[in-house]
Amino acid sequence: MGAPPKKKRHHYVPQFVLRNFSPDGRSGSTFVLETGELHANASVRGQCAKDYFYGRDPDMENAFAESETKVAATLRQVASGDLSTFVGEYRTREFPDSTAELDVLRAHPLYALREYGFYQTHRTAASAESIEDEFDAEMKRLFRKNPWFREKSPEAYKWLDHIIIKPTGTMGHILYTAGPLSFAMLDMTVKFLVADKPSFILSDHPVMLRNQYAELNPSGPGALGMLARGLQMFMPVSPTMTIAIYDGDIYECGADDKVIVKLSARNAQVLNAMQVRNANECIFLHPDATVDHDELRRTWQNRPEILPPPHLRCFQIHDRTTEEARSKFGDMTSFPIRSLALATAVEDLAAVMDWRVKEAVITRGLPVAPEWKEWLDSIEDPRKPPMSHGRR
Repeated sequence: MGAPPKKKRHHYVPQFVLRNFSPDGRSGSTFVLETGELHANASVRGQCAKDYFYGRDPDMENAFAESETKVAATLRQVASGDLSTFVGEYRTREFPDSTAELDVLRAHPLYALREYGFYQTHRTAASAESIEDEFDAEMKRLFRKNPWFREKSPEAYKWLDHIIIKPTGTMGHILYTAGPLSFAMLDMTVKFLVADKPSFILSDHPVMLRNQYAELNPSGPGALGMLARGLQMFMPVSPTMTIAIYDGDIYECGADDKVIVKLSARNAQVLNAMQVRNANECIFLHPDATVDHDELRRTWQNRPEILPPPHLRCFQIHDRTTEEARSKFGDMTSFPIRSLALATAVEDLAAVMDWRVKEAVITRGLPVAPEWKEWLDSIEDPRKPPMSHGRR
């Protein structure tokens, strides 16, 4: 047997972010929402971490460590006021035609921030628990529908409600599934929302998703998928800074040529209310940020019943969707994919998935029903030109 990985303790909220909410970078205040307990000197190292959370293969943890190093450097640069490297394009409405074009976008520091936000959305304990709950419910539903299971295992059937059916390697499955959709960040805009004094709080599930554009529709506050038009993502990274990643064709937030937006106390309170509702178990507080612990707990306990937080006034809806996208996707009431860039990427991804099906049929010699043969014959290998959308 090989030696165990050196990195046993995996943080699902980066330590560099947790340290920003600590007065000395080593320990800080952790508020447990279930019990109302405040631990004033909780070690940063012990927060938001589990043994081998991403599996025993170190590749995933190493990849996150590399990404976090880049993001931390970018945030230090913003804090120092040096925005010299932030010029140039980092978002696109049309999918890059070549690897070279994509490499130009990737070189921009804001590109790494968007990618970090995408993966942070999926990599927490709350995400894993949500998937495990869904898996447990679905497996029990299937077992209950299966007459063979009820007949052959009557005792197991009887005790279904008293056990938990849990998959193995949950986080690996989540990230493996989410990874191909990271292209969804290509057309998103990034801004730094900055408060004049320590104001923001941090939770153990820190990326908040919202769609104020969709909330104006009578159907309710839906459309939180990564491809949805009007999507907004917010991540507090220090007591004075929250990163906003949003659909720049729908919202205006400050001047187009500025990446830093000064935030009012009222908008900071709205973001904190969203952060509490998003929390799984804990809130991390900087001692200089004034908060009402009892109010935080009440908000968290009552989050299913209370109305959505007020809109962030720093985001004004100003639909700048291109006519080309409108003609392709129709009106906005169904909240379609944001841009042609994403539509093209989805077509490419669909082509790859179709080819994998055909490849499995060919290599394994699987029988093909007549109604499927015409579809299989039409699938071309996307690894060879021309691609599904006609580019070479």
